[in-house]
Amino acid sequence: MSERQDFIALDWVAGEIEQTLKQSARALEAFIVNRDDETQLRFCLTHLHQVHRTLQMVEFPGAALLAAEMEALAQALIQEKVHASHIDDALLVLQSATAQLPLYLEHVQQSRHGLPAALLPILNDLRAVRGESFVSESVLFAPDLSPLHAIASSGEVPVSESELSEIAQKLRQMFQIALLGVIRGNDVNKNLNFLAKVCARLVKLSDGFPPQHLWRVCIAVLEGLLNGSIEPSVAIKMLLRQVDRQIKALVDSGSTAMRRTPPEYLVKN
Repeated sequence: MSERQDFIALDWVAGEIEQTLKQSARALEAFIVNRDDETQLRFCLTHLHQVHRTLQMVEFPGAALLAAEMEALAQALIQEKVHASHIDDALLVLQSATAQLPLYLEHVQQSRHGLPAALLPILNDLRAVRGESFVSESVLFAPDLSPLHAIASSGEVPVSESELSEIAQKLRQMFQIALLGVIRGNDVNKNLNFLAKVCARLVKLSDGFPPQHLWRVCIAVLEGLLNGSIEPSVAIKMLLRQVDRQIKALVDSGSTAMRRTPPEYLVKN
């Protein structure tokens, strides 16, 4: 799972981020030694805020989220919003995060590949000591969805409006019957194959139009369900129901729906 980033921009600010994190770590260590010196914790917060703003500027969402959670924990400690029984753990987690973030950024610089999901454990540790709910991998998933908007959509649909509606209606009926079989657990593999065939037909039908990307993603998901690499969860079944609504849009709106960019949240999920 990777994120779209400007690695050149990171190279420019990496030294600044490293030095600021070191200052933050020193201030935090000073506070741990003398917890009466709240000024050191405020210094730590100021440095973390600077790191957060810089990572936002260079558009590294995973690392920026980690810095934001570190900043939030430092703020919670200052405002005495961390439960007394969790303060020791909170300080240790914050200290660990100040060590992990520069290592993560160094890895990103060297590999030219961001893996924000690797930050999930420390993110959830930071949230746990504040009593916040955990985050999931989907929060850190930042795919490049620009092709959804870049694809040409001004060409002519290869069939007439009436024919498009008729084809879409037949494909939707096939999709609904197969999806019902999957939901009920009847001939699951057979019905997953039917769903994939419908999506393959939609890929051809929407060649050169924005919805084609959605159908291709759907085929990949269905292949994952067939080979066991994706679990047939309730969430997946709900997403497939939303895909059905996109086919319904073709039935109802024809070429207008064909030229419409599919919802980014649906493609991402």
